[in-house]
Amino acid sequence: MDSLQRVGTEVVNVLFSLSRALRLYDPNNAAVQRIIDDFCQALDQGFAEGEPELQLRLLQDEAFINGRLLRADLALYERITSLHRRLAPTGVNELTFRRGAQRADIESLTAALAEALRVADRRLEWPANDHVALGWTEGDAIASFRFDPDRLAVWLYRSLLDMVDTLYEQVGAGARPSLLPLRRTLQLVIDSMRSHSGVFQVLAALRDPAEPVGPATRRVMVAVDLVGLALWLGLPLADVLTLGLAGLLGGFARGREPDAAVRTLLRFEGLGETALPLTLLLHDAVSVRAGGAGAMPGRCLALVEEYVAACLFAEGHEARAPRGVLDSLVKGGLPWADKRLVAAFARYKGPFPLGSLVTIDPGGLAVVVAAVGEEGRRRPTVVPIGPDGRAREPVDLAAEPDRRIVGVPKPSEARFSPALLLSREA
Repeated sequence: MDSLQRVGTEVVNVLFSLSRALRLYDPNNAAVQRIIDDFCQALDQGFAEGEPELQLRLLQDEAFINGRLLRADLALYERITSLHRRLAPTGVNELTFRRGAQRADIESLTAALAEALRVADRRLEWPANDHVALGWTEGDAIASFRFDPDRLAVWLYRSLLDMVDTLYEQVGAGARPSLLPLRRTLQLVIDSMRSHSGVFQVLAALRDPAEPVGPATRRVMVAVDLVGLALWLGLPLADVLTLGLAGLLGGFARGREPDAAVRTLLRFEGLGETALPLTLLLHDAVSVRAGGAGAMPGRCLALVEEYVAACLFAEGHEARAPRGVLDSLVKGGLPWADKRLVAAFARYKGPFPLGSLVTIDPGGLAVVVAAVGEEGRRRPTVVPIGPDGRAREPVDLAAEPDRRIVGVPKPSEARFSPALLLSREA
């Protein structure tokens, strides 16, 4: 966990404790004063990390620190939602603390908060202050992106990646994590991908091909392709959710025996009604890889996992271009794979999978970012990459017949920074 995430988590914790304590005690009570000490210490830690200000924004069941989503386990998730419910009637869901804030400022805020919490629906009265500012942001985390689906996709993808990363850390530490926040975020991803799946595919493919990826990134890549394929095939939405969960949690379910594939998942809380279908799906995927039978969701999981693994750099082999991997699959690269499903997956990905690298003439290296319609799949929209690794303006090859794709480079021949790619050249 980086320093800003750590400070943001601590600020939420002390604000939650403060709001709860003020329901029982006056601001001068020793218990409240100890929480104020913790509050000041948390702010000092943030300022010591070089932050000029710390802004906490609560949007229903999400919290942002300086604009960044806080990664939340179940305990923090519940505190965020509880804190939002307590502060909302006071007209505050955004608190900004600037460098130079003193204990006296926090004591004044505590007194004002205590006054507001004593009376139902009473607004928190707070005069202008150079060091502490309070405000209200309308809407929720999703509604704030309703006019910009690309930003929503980036936010949801990053949220999912953070949550899966946290989940793997918790399991590694021997914890018993809850899947409730993860399930909610995955459902939002599925809802977004039903009408806007391309951005997720591009985000999942963007990486430095020379760098190994961690388990969280690998699992999110699998989940994005599973959800996209399931939606493209028209599978029931319940199966889509189960496939998405299997993609995210499949890294915990590796084993030669089908029963071993699901043992770790018994430690999780919050699987709910998906527990049985998820267990059967993971069982089927292991069976399929061993040459046995399996239902469609299990066959999808086994196929997509192999596709993602082949595309990634790993010990013993370099990363492969997605198109080359698809060609190998279509030619029978996996003896156990359902040929009709492989063909459907290849059609879903298209001749030039979104997020993959191509060479255009004129223009050189480019990344495929959109492919609308049959003509668009053959001549997609691409973003050329300059020698500095930065993105140029998109080029719709279907609208520019003088430019065409002339090759698919090996990933190792075209190294670039995804961070630079996302910052388009002016």
